[in-house]
Amino acid sequence: MKNYLLAIVYLGFFSIVGSVIGFSVGNNIHHRSSSGEFTSWKILDSTLKFEHIIDANTSMVWAQAANGKKYSWESNCQPQSKCNEWTEVDKIPDDNHKNGGFVINKSNICPTSPSPPKDVPEETVECALGWTQSVNGAGGYYVLLSNGSVWYWKVPTGNDTISAIVLISTLIGFIIGVVAGIVFMKRVRP
Repeated sequence: MKNYLLAIVYLGFFSIVGSVIGFSVGNNIHHRSSSGEFTSWKILDSTLKFEHIIDANTSMVWAQAANGKKYSWESNCQPQSKCNEWTEVDKIPDDNHKNGGFVINKSNICPTSPSPPKDVPEETVECALGWTQSVNGAGGYYVLLSNGSVWYWKVPTGNDTISAIVLISTLIGFIIGVVAGIVFMKRVRP
């Protein structure tokens, strides 16, 4: 009876320690992801040279090219939409900031909030942050560089993945703890 009680104590201890370590690892991954450590700038390829970012939201940017025409780039692919390419547009839709979307800042310096991007690839002419005010919050920085190219930085929201990351890492920690407890008990058992 004493051996069974001791085995339960060992398994409980190791599973709790494993769960705590797993939770800590998951939380660390979440914070590193939220700070943008796993995100980088992406060029929005074009043969056009852009002169001005007209507007932006979480998934689209509108820019004026040197030829005087307006173009849009949609990065959130929806069925029946042209995405991940520049498309000529006549005007910017009136509802492009629906669902709480707005441009926080448009200047030659990217704002440091909500999630500061890593170094911009080149001299910034203009920076716009499209943001949606929601539970998860979502957004992206768009920069116009001195060479006329437009780049995109997706702001990591973190909230949409924290539950999964922390839950999975805690579960893995628990399993590793149970296995470590069993191995420990086999080594200590006379």
